[in-house]
Amino acid sequence: MKTKKLLLPFVAAFALLAGCGEETRTGQLTLAGSQPLTIVDQSGSKVDFAAGPLKVVFSGDSGRKFTVSLEQGGAKAKFSGRVPDSSGDWNFKARGAELGQAVDVASARAVELYGPTWLQTGSGGVCGIGGTWLTEETWRHGDESWNVDFADAKTGAAVGAFKSVVHGKSYLLSSRNVWCREQPQPNGPNIPFPQNPRVNFN
Repeated sequence: MKTKKLLLPFVAAFALLAGCGEETRTGQLTLAGSQPLTIVDQSGSKVDFAAGPLKVVFSGDSGRKFTVSLEQGGAKAKFSGRVPDSSGDWNFKARGAELGQAVDVASARAVELYGPTWLQTGSGGVCGIGGTWLTEETWRHGDESWNVDFADAKTGAAVGAFKSVVHGKSYLLSSRNVWCREQPQPNGPNIPFPQNPRVNFN
């Protein structure tokens, strides 16, 4: 049985954009009318996108800033903005006026987990004397649905929507530090630094 989970705060995919890197998705853009979706690129030029396949790249910095890049054939545009403090896992709403766009943007990412969990080892942060944590990670499969809605910033009328569906991804549920692996010291044996294991969600 699949278990739906709208937010995955324990997965470092967004976590208020902290160190999330990039998320690239290819999906379909549908339009509410006959007019294309017009996005103002960071260069100031206007770029039109038609209904059909669309590649979208989501990226964030260590604060609340996000950047969205759209690509369709030879058409490319990029814009940036900031999300509310309460946003997480790429679920947010941003007004066009704050983005320098004629459209409001609403991003919604949902993951439906299913099947058994499994454990595997990984590497965590720095510990001890030049060492790194050996971690125990818990993973589970899931299906992802990512929707980005565009609405007229003045009237609120729907302009278009981007939808991406990815099946069978692996999601990190938790990570636990179990052992500090220190670098060998030139003047003696490698002695693990005495630290208590802790739960690490980063």
